[in-house]
Amino acid sequence: MVEVSDTATVSVRCRRQVPAPPRSASIRRCKVRRGERGAELLEFALVLPLLVLLLFGTIDTGFVLNDRIKLRQTTREAARLAAVDAYGTDGACLLTGPIAAGTSASAVETKRLMCRAKVYGADAGLDVRVAVRTVTTPNNPSVGYAEGNRIVVCTEMMASSRSGMLGPVYNAHVLKSKVAMRISNVNDVVGPIDGDELPFAPLPAGSTDADITQHWNTFCNDNGSNSP
Repeated sequence: MVEVSDTATVSVRCRRQVPAPPRSASIRRCKVRRGERGAELLEFALVLPLLVLLLFGTIDTGFVLNDRIKLRQTTREAARLAAVDAYGTDGACLLTGPIAAGTSASAVETKRLMCRAKVYGADAGLDVRVAVRTVTTPNNPSVGYAEGNRIVVCTEMMASSRSGMLGPVYNAHVLKSKVAMRISNVNDVVGPIDGDELPFAPLPAGSTDADITQHWNTFCNDNGSNSP
């Protein structure tokens, strides 16, 4: 207490003096903080490539699955039209492989069916290759494209990595689809026959038409399943 006058007094509080930390301690703390930030940046740099790969891998896988669904829908629609003899008369699309040279009436019908499948694929943004098989069912006196028999439409397309991150995984992969349906209606005497386009799947050098047919036969058949 400090006496100011006879009638008033003033309280004076003394502040406690805290000594400043040594300079060396402050420097050590700064170095520790910088070291922690450096470790965090290093951890982020290590994890970032994995996160990017996971992100673009998810995106690419989604696109590939979507392409597979669209390929399936394309194949099913072509087979459905073939089963009721309603695939149209347009056979002017670009075809490859053995069927391209076919000139018989049945080969022309096969080309029309293939073109219908390729048009559906193009509408869905797909570049597809097509094969057709007609299967005679037991106890059916008619052979080939006839009511009661089955029509099998098979398609292929190349998968692709949209981002490019998974190009080595997807760009060499071939997506396949197959749909077999019972022929329920035939309007014309002449119908499609077995026919093959050049597949997307790589074939050995010097492969013949027979090799192409053999490739398609590995999954393009009526084995009771609509999946390759």
